[in-house]
Amino acid sequence: MTAPAVTSPPAGHRVPPRLLAAVAGVAAAWFAAYQLNEPVWDWLVYDLARLRRGDRLAETVHFFGYDTGKILLLLVGIIFVVTVLRSYMSVERTRALLSGRR
Repeated sequence: MTAPAVTSPPAGHRVPPRLLAAVAGVAAAWFAAYQLNEPVWDWLVYDLARLRRGDRLAETVHFFGYDTGKILLLLVGIIFVVTVLRSYMSVERTRALLSGRR
């Protein structure tokens, strides 16, 4: 079974404002989650679990949680950007841009 072909919109096609608003909303939510990652892990490890700052176990748990969350958010962000770009750029157009032809 083959995947359906992804085609780019016709030349001069405008992106609907509703779609732009949705993409902007997702981007804002991603940015907020990325900014809140460290404070959430600070609260979870030091306040909720009551582990002491500077303690080896506390720093290990904080490091693991914070970096795992950060890596997952970065992967989600990269996948989102690539998906948006693939939906508006065909393979032929990408090849032409990378080879230096317009």
